[in-house]
Amino acid sequence: MKRFVFLPIALLAVLALLPATASADYWRKCGSQPQVGAGWYHVRSHNLGCGKARTVAKRFTHGAFLGDSDSGPLGFSCQDRNVGIELARVACRRIQGNRIQQVRFEYGA
Repeated sequence: MKRFVFLPIALLAVLALLPATASADYWRKCGSQPQVGAGWYHVRSHNLGCGKARTVAKRFTHGAFLGDSDSGPLGFSCQDRNVGIELARVACRRIQGNRIQQVRFEYGA
């Protein structure tokens, strides 16, 4: 009977010592545009706050980055690819100091 009590405790101790996976926390979910319809949505960011990530998505989608210093919104370099009819996925990145900042989102109808 003592073995059956010891076994769950030992199992919990082993599970607590296992390393946690960091990949789940790599991307921060930042939501979608506030109104429904065509536009940008499913914004995710890495090493960047959600407010700036949503600004990148908004400016890229609406072409409002022409006055920015680099070729993309807020200095990000962005690439988009079509994944369906009226649907594209965008991956943006920039180097800020010694950190790589990334924004990913979808846009379309």
